[in-house]
Amino acid sequence: MKSPRCMATLIGSMPHADPRAAVRLVMENLTEAPIWPELPRRSFLEGMVQSHTGGLPCLVVEEDARRLYVDTSRDCSAELAGFYEKALAAEQNGDLSAFAIASTHASALEPAVEAMQGRRYPCVKTHCIGPISFGLQLTDEQDKSLFYNETYRDVLTRQIILQSRWLIERFAPFGEAVVAFLDEPSLAAFGSSSYIALSREQVIGQLSQAVAALKSAGAVVGVHVCGN
Repeated sequence: MKSPRCMATLIGSMPHADPRAAVRLVMENLTEAPIWPELPRRSFLEGMVQSHTGGLPCLVVEEDARRLYVDTSRDCSAELAGFYEKALAAEQNGDLSAFAIASTHASALEPAVEAMQGRRYPCVKTHCIGPISFGLQLTDEQDKSLFYNETYRDVLTRQIILQSRWLIERFAPFGEAVVAFLDEPSLAAFGSSSYIALSREQVIGQLSQAVAALKSAGAVVGVHVCGN
């Protein structure tokens, strides 16, 4: 990647409800390092956590109640097997289409792709919730963080890696480099009583797995923590 020269970019989330208005603002102002905007105010499903949950085994969405969780009290074996079948196929043959992010979860993504057609930037920035924050903020039916469920910790990390790789592939035609960020707001509370069971080794292990996978996909990888 060439020297970034303090190029202007954004974390990802924008306060708009109109996807095309958000994309238009990006394209007009981020002339060297554009993004695809996340619009959490537009829909509950476009929140930082919710936008990456499509296709997860035993997922329950109560949109009116603005609640989303994984029901581990059910027999999830068939759905888990289906997820791993898709994930292993994607890892082996490189076809990431099964992990595409739907427009219901990212309404501005395809408008951003359309707006970038025929252009080439020094870099394009993508973003995805990181595996630590995803596991800590997404819960089971008893509101327990799925990070502490060994099976689902692996599922969520694979989901993030494969969705991020799909994003890298989607935006690679528009940039000399793709900068792929993992957003980890929960790490601001690492070491506090809230996450006393979260070890340094677990954090490094999960992040290292994701970072290595995204680097191997050709991206420059960053981690964003909105806190100390």
